[in-house]
Amino acid sequence: MRLLARRSKTKAKLSRSSQYLMKTPTLMSLKHAKDFCNTMTQSLTEVSEAESMVSDWSMEVEGVNDPIMCADESSQPEPIVVTKEKVSRTTTSTSVTTSVADSEPPAQKKAKIEPSAASVRGVSAKLKRQQNVPVDTTPEHMKARGAYRTVDLPAAMQADQRWTKKYLPTIMLWAGSYEDIWVIPDDVLLHHAQLIFNAVYKDLNIVLVHNGVVHSLTAQRISEWRSNFGSTAIVIVMDFMTCNPDCPPSDMATSLVHDWAFLYENPGSPSPLTAYRSPFILQLLGMAHLNAIKGYVEVPSFDMHELVTSRMSRVLALSAVAVSSI
Repeated sequence: MRLLARRSKTKAKLSRSSQYLMKTPTLMSLKHAKDFCNTMTQSLTEVSEAESMVSDWSMEVEGVNDPIMCADESSQPEPIVVTKEKVSRTTTSTSVTTSVADSEPPAQKKAKIEPSAASVRGVSAKLKRQQNVPVDTTPEHMKARGAYRTVDLPAAMQADQRWTKKYLPTIMLWAGSYEDIWVIPDDVLLHHAQLIFNAVYKDLNIVLVHNGVVHSLTAQRISEWRSNFGSTAIVIVMDFMTCNPDCPPSDMATSLVHDWAFLYENPGSPSPLTAYRSPFILQLLGMAHLNAIKGYVEVPSFDMHELVTSRMSRVLALSAVAVSSI
């Protein structure tokens, strides 16, 4: 574009020079003629240089005839291509299949394994032994735990008084040594009841069942044994108040409970060496527990010496709580 403008400017200068020549008189000075020749020579040189440059520039561009058209075409903006991404959608379908009983697929066939004769005889003998072992309560005679009575015991157990004179005293001896007298799990009670039952009824081969007559009656008797501590403590304290009418019962009760004075042999002068030797504790322990365990039997799996001596601390604590709660 600059070369074209320069070419047009040179042509315009030549035109002005020719017009000047037409208007100049025939007879002009040599000085003016010399200047005119120099001007014409310089103009022709610039024109030839411009044409040469335009020609060279035109040769460098291949395939383009008109530079102006090329400039117009190159000035047009390139089209903008917008690519629209395809949004993928995932759809789920729920199919409901209905089956008819008649259209069920056939069951898969399993390989039939023939057991040996020895294994069959062994299983049959084991089942026979289990079926021949008698239980204390059959399924058809099961009752609620509180509905059992002593007459519901098996007939062989009612033939003598071992239930009350041997079995129950041994149960109370063990229960008094248990770590938590108030909560004895059923499985623990059933296990120890079976051990004591085998020691008392050596001639009977009976298996005790859960919630059966022996299990249920044993749990009932332990509950009654615990309750007997409270009722016996009330009788002992009321008898003591009656024997001391000169002192109001409320004042005496307050003095006995103060600093746990009722636990000592002499409530007026408590001493650690005489703890748990008060008349209240000794009478309650004798009447509520020692009478209950009188007649216990030796159980091979129990340490009987420990049960009778060092395991009495829980029963003494139960006696103290019973007296203090009145």
